Amino acid sequence: MVSLFRRLSALFYDALISIALLLAVTALWVSLFGTPHAWYSLFVLRLALFVILFTFFGYCWVTLGQTIGMRAWHLSFETPMTWSSASKRFMWATFCWFSFGVGYFFNWIEKYSKTRLLYSRTS
Repeated sequence: MVSLFRRLSALFYDALISIALLLAVTALWVSLFGTPHAWYSLFVLRLALFVILFTFFGYCWVTLGQTIGMRAWHLSFETPMTWSSASKRFMWATFCWFSFGVGYFFNWIEKYSKTRLLYSRTS
């Protein structure tokens, strides 16, 4: 079982990287298309940001086995991730984020996505 401190610390590292990625994509969007004023333009931007975040986390989980925050805190998955399990984990993580973090304390992500984190000092 991985402690809540390790989970939140890895989440903090990954949040910093995610914020930088989202800022870079938004800056690129604004430089190409201008500031989104219409509702559909804002919707497309938000959808693009969501897809880019999923692609980033999915690639890290499926291909590399860890995100940068997980690597820094020596966390890894019990079994190799597939794109299906990565999408479940990402959706539950998004739900936990929008529930003001309640899901992180009750470990909903692992429980409902059926993915389990492990602590290994050698990772």
